[in-house]
Amino acid sequence: MLDRGEALFEVSKDPDRPFVVQTRLGRVTALGTKFVVRDWQDVMEVTLLSGSVLVDPQKSGQASFIMAPGQRVRLGVTGSATVDKPSLPAVTAWRDGRLILQDMSAVAAVREMNRYGRKPITLDPSVSTEQCQVSGVFRVADTERFANSLARICGLRLVRLDDRYLIEP
Repeated sequence: MLDRGEALFEVSKDPDRPFVVQTRLGRVTALGTKFVVRDWQDVMEVTLLSGSVLVDPQKSGQASFIMAPGQRVRLGVTGSATVDKPSLPAVTAWRDGRLILQDMSAVAAVREMNRYGRKPITLDPSVSTEQCQVSGVFRVADTERFANSLARICGLRLVRLDDRYLIEP
């Protein structure tokens, strides 16, 4: 059971002993493969790096499906399901202590960095969610440098507080 977080699995094919990852929103059965499962807030993501997996959504009425390499499936608590093809290096960068962002809103970028950093970043509520887009490669261990870069990119100001970094107009 993956309660929340992200894990990469590399599984040998063994039809007599299937490897299953259960999350709050669905079940992933490995069919000889390498894949990443991420359970975060209201979304479960499965990204298939190689091989194949069977995804069974928890929500009744949703069909199961077999993924192709390079695909990402997102399952939401509302029962929504989407499939796309993300950058695989960006999906697995966390394993090397990096965060790769591609045209991500400041709000989403802060949410991603806060998954890893010890000292959280907060955006002042007056900062528009679409004020700027962020792209780049960042070290997950260097929250302050990320916060400083984000403030500069978005034309905002970084305030260093004891318990967090605040980005404001």
